[in-house]
Amino acid sequence: MRIAPALVLLLVIASLPLASSTSANSIQAEITITKYDWLSNETVGLNVEVTNAPFNQQYTTEYSVSNLQGNVVYTGSLEFQSLGPSNQFSLPIKHFFDSSNFYFFSISIVDSTDVIVATDEISFMMFQNTMMPQISNLLA
Repeated sequence: MRIAPALVLLLVIASLPLASSTSANSIQAEITITKYDWLSNETVGLNVEVTNAPFNQQYTTEYSVSNLQGNVVYTGSLEFQSLGPSNQFSLPIKHFFDSSNFYFFSISIVDSTDVIVATDEISFMMFQNTMMPQISNLLA
């Protein structure tokens, strides 16, 4: 008779979810941009904030810009070391305009063991910068 309540208690305990200490504070990445429309001669200023990264760890930010057709038109990487609970850095990008107007910027935060720990993506528009001749030049 004493075995039955003990077995029921074991079944109830086995069905309880286990808490994982590593998933409570997962690393997050967030891209912010100052504006969403740019001219082709401007440098696009993107800011990246990485939060919940363990202190004093080496990370690599791999980033790419792709157009609306999915073609990658710009890639790069940046190494950084986490110095606190929130790490911020800027990624200025330029010289990638390919006559498309819509672009997607995506990042992957990779740790020292080549595991992707965070990703984010943001979209923006770019228009071709054209120089119109001044009226005085047309009349001469």
